[in-house]
Amino acid sequence: MFRRLSVIVLVGAFSASADVRAESPPADAGVEQARALFRKGSELAADARWNEALAEFERSALLRPHAATSYNIGICQRALGRYTRAQQLFARALGEGADGDLPPSILADIEGYLKETEAAVVRLNVRLQPADATISVDGAPLEVLSASPARLRAGTTQPGRGRRAPAERFALTLDPGTHVFVLSRRGFADVIVRHSFKSGEQRDLDLALEKLPSTLHVTSTEPRSAVSIDGVDVGLAPVALSRPAGSYRIAVRKQGFLPYEVSARARAGERVEVPARLQRDEPALTQRWWFWTAAGVVVAGVALGTYAATRPEPDRPAVDGGGLGWAIRAR
Repeated sequence: MFRRLSVIVLVGAFSASADVRAESPPADAGVEQARALFRKGSELAADARWNEALAEFERSALLRPHAATSYNIGICQRALGRYTRAQQLFARALGEGADGDLPPSILADIEGYLKETEAAVVRLNVRLQPADATISVDGAPLEVLSASPARLRAGTTQPGRGRRAPAERFALTLDPGTHVFVLSRRGFADVIVRHSFKSGEQRDLDLALEKLPSTLHVTSTEPRSAVSIDGVDVGLAPVALSRPAGSYRIAVRKQGFLPYEVSARARAGERVEVPARLQRDEPALTQRWWFWTAAGVVVAGVALGTYAATRPEPDRPAVDGGGLGWAIRAR
């Protein structure tokens, strides 16, 4: 199905211009070492020892980057089934070989390999929730090919922590096989999922994090104080409760003490400490029994005195004159 893999074995490809210019200065030690590594990698690749060849080509590229070296690295990655990385290297080789460092036949091969790897990679339409979660695949962040529309690629970056994607929905290309996705965000439980894909597969993939509950830990300076949350009794202090993120009205009460009430905002995954300090209820003067007893006596006395001072004078009986037949009445 795929083209036969072949590497560039001509060491002269390192410096095409030097080959045709007699006056070119001799190569320095770094270039000579890069050529030696390149030659060794070519020999290993000829025996299909792709991993060993890859190591030699990569060491050569560190000393002397060249289009031929990038092309050979891409060939090794392709042979090892790392199609996304092969695409990255082939594209690099095209850019580096734009000045004529690669013969037309190799440029044509690169175009062919790019088409073949495009048919082999997996394409996913990913929906990530929440959108600001970080994501990594196989222990490495994703490469952002474009932000709008969001297009990302897995398998082409160095190992490291996950990073945020440019959008909630994005297109992701990756190699066929089994991959481990790691999602993370503060306030959410980390998600680690494993998915397997076939060559050339296309599908939708939803990746979602679940919010962590918050914890309300209520304590009191007085033992066996009753605790209520939003008007519902939840037990005696101390008490630890798991609740969704949000705002809560917490009350702590005990007979003989003033109630303690407070509003608490709990964020996902956080522990909120609510230390209630209850103060003893000291009754006011007008609330004490002896005050009201004494006050009752005083009020009663005042009321009786007032009545005595203001009651109407009763009519006096007429003075009876007896047998005289006359009577004197008060006016």
